[in-house]
Amino acid sequence: MFEKCWILHCTFLLGLFFQTTVSREKFAIEPTNQVVKVGEEATIPCRIVNHDGDVQWTRNGFGLGFGRDLEAFLRYKIIGSREEGDWSLRIQDVRLEDEGEFQCQVGGVGHLPPMKSRKGNLTVYLEPDPPEILQISKNGLVRTVSGQELQLFCISRNGKPASTVKWMFGNGTVIIKDVDSRTRERNKLYNTTATLRIQVNKEMDGLKLLCQSENSMDYLPKTTQITLSVEYAPEVQLIFSPMEVREGEDLNISCLSRANPSKVRYSWLFNRRSITDRATGLPLLKPDHTIHSVQRHQHGLVVTCEVSNSRGRTDDSRKISVLYSPRIELSSLNYVKKDGEVISIVCQVSSNPPSDIIWYKLPQYNKPIHRGMNLTLTVNRMTEGKYICSAVSEMFGEVSSREVEVLLKKKPVISNREKYFYGVLGETAHVRCIGEMVPNQGHISWRRKGYRVGTDSDRFTVLEEKFGAEFMSTLVIPEILESDFGTYECSIENEIGRDRAIFQLREEGNLSLMSVFGAIFGVLITILLLVGIAYWRMCGSNLTVRSWKSKAENTKVNCSEVNYNGKLLVNSTENNVECTELSGVQNPLDYNQRNVVQENTADSEFSPLICTQNKRTNPRSVTVNHSISQESDLKKRATTTTTTTATAATDYKCTNNSDTFIGS
Repeated sequence: MFEKCWILHCTFLLGLFFQTTVSREKFAIEPTNQVVKVGEEATIPCRIVNHDGDVQWTRNGFGLGFGRDLEAFLRYKIIGSREEGDWSLRIQDVRLEDEGEFQCQVGGVGHLPPMKSRKGNLTVYLEPDPPEILQISKNGLVRTVSGQELQLFCISRNGKPASTVKWMFGNGTVIIKDVDSRTRERNKLYNTTATLRIQVNKEMDGLKLLCQSENSMDYLPKTTQITLSVEYAPEVQLIFSPMEVREGEDLNISCLSRANPSKVRYSWLFNRRSITDRATGLPLLKPDHTIHSVQRHQHGLVVTCEVSNSRGRTDDSRKISVLYSPRIELSSLNYVKKDGEVISIVCQVSSNPPSDIIWYKLPQYNKPIHRGMNLTLTVNRMTEGKYICSAVSEMFGEVSSREVEVLLKKKPVISNREKYFYGVLGETAHVRCIGEMVPNQGHISWRRKGYRVGTDSDRFTVLEEKFGAEFMSTLVIPEILESDFGTYECSIENEIGRDRAIFQLREEGNLSLMSVFGAIFGVLITILLLVGIAYWRMCGSNLTVRSWKSKAENTKVNCSEVNYNGKLLVNSTENNVECTELSGVQNPLDYNQRNVVQENTADSEFSPLICTQNKRTNPRSVTVNHSISQESDLKKRATTTTTTTATAATDYKCTNNSDTFIGS
């Protein structure tokens, strides 16, 4: 009996021991679903508590091998600490074949059964190829004919997930109507095709169309562009120059055409009769024709220009109008001069009957500024601008010249607001210098650490663009090196003067510690300078201090400074001013309480200080520190401090010839 009880007791304890051991072995962290892009890195977690068995990973049910070394899979690696039970799997340079279900497994030991974690799906996405338009030619054109329907196919290949493909006009407007999109899968990759159907007309010639593709992995959209080449019959416009020809002058006739194909054939007719070349006797085939020495009898003559290409023929006709009107000749259309130079603009007019010549400065066309052939101007900022001269005939009315532009030569001015530019190592950076000058013919140069850059002898390139009086110089820095970051100087010089500007090229995303220290140092220096100036003004004088007490609400006091004899010169323009002397001086003045004594200051070299008193709500006192320079034989600098106390609430504004001081 005792032996049976002992066996039962041992069996119970042994079972309890195994049950406790089994319950302690478990997964603390199991694999999770993940989505990665091709080329990225993926880490699938697995952590086991109190495990004794061997651990292995499986992909799609296929074992990758036991232990932490996966020699058969060079891009796979077990990471983490074995002591902590961390068996996480890291996959480097993820590829499409890595996609699948991953599971962490623990082998059984003794009475312990094997364990399997839950499965984690690894999904791999791939950036699609750039979109491809099937009908595009090598030069980016798609040829068609006006009036036909055009089908365009754009394909985005090898994307995962599938791409979204759309058509757009050149301005970015998405085309929704008449677009059909389809997607097909092949070897886990997707091809998406978008078909556009449009009715073509000649106004679409040169139209730009864009095909854009993108998928849901936040890749930047990819775009392919085409230009439509629409063939159509010529459009013709006949132009006379001038519109109304003067008798005896030539009439220039231009036949402007717009056609596709652009190879066209011209033919000319006068009153429906073909025109031939005088030299060859053959029909005229050129787009321009001149009628020499037009006479009155040619008035009303019908001129016709016919233009044809492979798509058809079109013509345009006009009548000649002959007038004996004034003709204007200008000495020049442009004058670029220095400030103060004198110019004479000549407007010569030939007409019958004689014409009056009137000059205008634009845009005030209705306000004459001069009458006569010669307009003489002194070039400055007031006379700079555009001018025209008009010939007024009693018979033919008024004929105006072309614009004459008068420009004042100016030194270059660099106007960049942006002083800092940023670049990335290994990429190309652009540092821009923008400004204006007249004439726009100055010399622009770039320097780095005192040496010129952008010449043929280095790897930098300088691009220059000019628009009227404005210029832009761009320093192109290819494949940025660490040594390229720093300060660059842009210098522009013309015959009037020179300007320069300093620009900083900084590494994108980095803030220079030196820049921070420099800014803090600059602020400290500024504060010290302000404190020094305030101290100098308060403590920099040993001259006599005087006080005036105002008895009126509106009082103007003209107070000059203390001269080298120690006298205080006071000039009062109003009554009710009481002047009190706070400290003794050599030769003190006797002041009247009603009217302040005026002493002649004609020989004084000091600037009068004028204090004006204005009414306020609360009485306060004001102290005005006025620093003056004495150019007398003593050659001293002095500071006079005037303290004014008002019986009524007042404001004080004190001015001399060059400074203004405000107090209250």
